[in-house]
Amino acid sequence: YKDDYTSRAIWVNTLSGGSEVNPFMSGYGVPVDLSLALHTDAGVAVTDSIIGTLAIHTTRSGGRNFLADGRSRYINRELCDIIQSSVVEDLRSVMDSSWSRRGMWDKSYFECREPEVPSMILELLSHQNLSDMRLALDPMFRFVVARAIYKGMLTFFKATKGDDFTVQPLPVKQFSAVNEGGYAKLRWSPTEDTLEDSAVPQGYVIYRRTVNPSEASDMMMRCPDRYYGFVREAYVTDTEYVSPEPLEKGKIYSYKVVAVNSGGASFPSEVLSVCAGEKGNALAINCFDRISAPEFYGVTDSLEGGFMPWVDRGVGYKRDISYAGDQMSFDKSDAYVDDDNPGFGASWNDFDTLVACGNTFDYTLMHAAVLSRAGYGFSSCSRDALEQVSSGEYRVLDVIGGKQKSGGRYRAVLGRDIMDAVTETVLRHGTIIMSGSYLLSDPAVKDDAELNHFIGNVLKINYLSTLSPSGVESVTGEAAFSALNTMPNRNFYSLENCDAVDGFGRDRILLRYSNHGPSACQMYEGKEYKVVVAGFPLEAMGYNHLYMTLSSVL
Repeated sequence: YKDDYTSRAIWVNTLSGGSEVNPFMSGYGVPVDLSLALHTDAGVAVTDSIIGTLAIHTTRSGGRNFLADGRSRYINRELCDIIQSSVVEDLRSVMDSSWSRRGMWDKSYFECREPEVPSMILELLSHQNLSDMRLALDPMFRFVVARAIYKGMLTFFKATKGDDFTVQPLPVKQFSAVNEGGYAKLRWSPTEDTLEDSAVPQGYVIYRRTVNPSEASDMMMRCPDRYYGFVREAYVTDTEYVSPEPLEKGKIYSYKVVAVNSGGASFPSEVLSVCAGEKGNALAINCFDRISAPEFYGVTDSLEGGFMPWVDRGVGYKRDISYAGDQMSFDKSDAYVDDDNPGFGASWNDFDTLVACGNTFDYTLMHAAVLSRAGYGFSSCSRDALEQVSSGEYRVLDVIGGKQKSGGRYRAVLGRDIMDAVTETVLRHGTIIMSGSYLLSDPAVKDDAELNHFIGNVLKINYLSTLSPSGVESVTGEAAFSALNTMPNRNFYSLENCDAVDGFGRDRILLRYSNHGPSACQMYEGKEYKVVVAGFPLEAMGYNHLYMTLSSVL
């Protein structure tokens, strides 16, 4: 146990030994700028308040109050103050205004006492306190914390070395990839960072992936590896781009955009697909932008609480290596005994080695493959770009709902913008395809009279119930049984609950939930237009099952 925490400081000194920052030790001569140890505490707040962030530094070591290069060890306190301030201020601005700043300790801990470079320990939060962990398991929290630490380091370098800095940009928004005149036309907008003025893009890198429709299924079922296959196509300073070569029929072109400046590169945009076809064009709207912690209960002054994976396991960002297992202790009085009996908040460890798939932001690929095989051209856009795309020009409108539901910073799949897009397609006698786990059961939808009127009178569908599915099967036998992932796994995000749907009028059932369950996918076929609504994400079936289900519709 001791070797674990002592080795980190020794490692820093071994790297920096012989450099200008640590000239009296032997080592590898790397001029290490600082050492930051990231920790979490244990402990439960009785009132369920946030325990928050503590910073620890050491100003005296071995009878000395200076570092090997002569600088005062009070520089450690300055590092602490800057990093802690950056983390707490950003968390209060973005995640929770009540995030707590616990203070700064000047104490003799090995990781901030022994290094001969500026060093600190950041006790970010309490991993045993529910109010802390309901945020800590949110991928957005992790992004904000990591970015705040990075910005704090840059601020420290400016304060101590005079180095000016530029912060890398945020990912772009309002992204669309449309087939325009046989070429791929991309449009997007930069995202303003309200917490950092320097994080402005200077340009954008366009990445492209080209596959045949038959390859889409394999790409979709290799979550940790599917981000490969992209090539850098162009660097532009504008927010529009047109492919230099026309779209070749029989190929699907997928694009992502990365904003760049002198400080670095942003996270990539979602991946959008486009292809050519002969039967007219289809437009996919990706409404699935959710990443979140699992569902939880018992935050406010309760005697028990925790996470409820049977309700919703949450959604990771692309892939998650931190998930160990479901929580097993929900009693806040359950005390820590030892590592085998850790008390409140303890979880099983049956998923210790799993790389779990989350939201890959790459779901237009399979839909493009299916529609391309049916002869359609294909365009796609993020939901926030919908107003820039004339949805009424398309014969097929494909609304990808995934595991999207309202709450916090996210909105339900069905909203006024989607209603308007569907109405435009209906007026052109087109086909609507819509799917998602919470399409009809989302509280923001169930409590909205106008949306319910639209669901019944335009989509010709009705919410029946919510259930935990094991799979879906074709009513006609055209598509074989397809298992759905209900547990964390490598290939696809887990589906804890899905909607059973009920149609009326001139409709037919395309899919049922397995074991003679209720309707999973209904089709309405009227004289003016057709609608297909599925109460689960259609792409969860896999390419072949999806094509067999929709081939008669398309």
